[in-house]
Amino acid sequence: MSSRQRRHMRWKNAERNLNFMSQSRLSKIMHEASWTERMVRSKCFEWFSGCLILFNCIFIGWHTQMLASHAIEQVNLDLDPIVRTSAEVLVLQVCFTACFLAELLVRWSAEGFLDFFKSADLVWNVLDIVCVLIGIVDASAEIVMLAIGLEEKTPLRTFTVMRVLRVVRIVRVVRVIRIMRFFRELRMMIFSTVNSLRSVIWIIFFLFVLFYMFGIAFTSAVVSYLDTLEMRKQSENITLQRYFGTLDVSILTLYMAMSGGQNWSVYYESLASMRGGEFWCLLYILYITFALFAVVNIVTGVFVDTALQSSKNDREVVVQEELEQKRDYLQQLRQLFQAIDEDSEGRITREVLQQAFKHETILAYFSSLKIDVPDAATLFDLLDFDQSGAIDLEEFLHGCYHLHGEATHLEAKMMQAEVRPGL
Repeated sequence: MSSRQRRHMRWKNAERNLNFMSQSRLSKIMHEASWTERMVRSKCFEWFSGCLILFNCIFIGWHTQMLASHAIEQVNLDLDPIVRTSAEVLVLQVCFTACFLAELLVRWSAEGFLDFFKSADLVWNVLDIVCVLIGIVDASAEIVMLAIGLEEKTPLRTFTVMRVLRVVRIVRVVRVIRIMRFFRELRMMIFSTVNSLRSVIWIIFFLFVLFYMFGIAFTSAVVSYLDTLEMRKQSENITLQRYFGTLDVSILTLYMAMSGGQNWSVYYESLASMRGGEFWCLLYILYITFALFAVVNIVTGVFVDTALQSSKNDREVVVQEELEQKRDYLQQLRQLFQAIDEDSEGRITREVLQQAFKHETILAYFSSLKIDVPDAATLFDLLDFDQSGAIDLEEFLHGCYHLHGEATHLEAKMMQAEVRPGL
């Protein structure tokens, strides 16, 4: 294992145990890390990356709106709409591209050249590389055209007018949700939507079969009813042909009736004008009832279940929830330590802990934190790791955190092994 990998592992371990680690140990790990590692894992760099992405998305939207408004003004003046980027806008575009390139290189250097493509964030890293390359190509093309004054119809200008690639850079705003922790609810919605795409495919297939079956029935009925040229040309039958004249139109009509594209009563009235329309109206009512009250609820249930499963399987969400629970629990332990340490000495002696155990409030606090100990002496011996005769805040937090909860099966077996005779 290389020295970089060892430093990387130590830093990861420090991130997981940050609440238990002393300032001296944390300072030592930070001192051993490279400047790029310290920068990438700092809060300032995290906020810089997030704000840079957000401001770039706002800039792209503003630039697009400006170009569209300029094109409309040119048309109102009876001129051909010419898409041209001003020098000021180009300077901002180059600045954003340079900032994104610098941010990418710093993160790449911190992770290592090959480890950058082996991390759990491989998809995000590749997306950043693609976005930076697109930005460099786009900015370079704009600089060349502004420098030599290419006309609108040149191939290079035509390539730049196709700004669809900029949408890829806007997709990078999703990375802000991963970077900034307070976007957890939005992150869950986006990832649930992405993970529901497989269910969407099966739902589309199911709905197509439903529309296909009823579409054949209604289309066949209309074809049989409009069996003469005179019937086809009658004005009262025009809407019937418009909505159910062919199978593809019938499928689209049934989809619009279900999804709210058109009021379903319009199609009901057109079917009522047919000969024997009572039967077809009844069949249409049956379709509407089945589609709205059965199919829609089933589809909603499938989406809800998929969303719940995706939130449970999302590693970042699970880790974030676990960290928040751990942070809240440690905060309660700090309050308990302060309640026991009435003199604010920053440490708890055996006598102080024994005195605290005489108060029902302290015992109830321990019970609410799921720390079940028989007496103060036993708890003190378990928490005094360095055998100094006093418990400081770090020992108290670390010890109580590992004491709370029920004993696992492995812990019970280890205890049985320790008390087994002859061992």
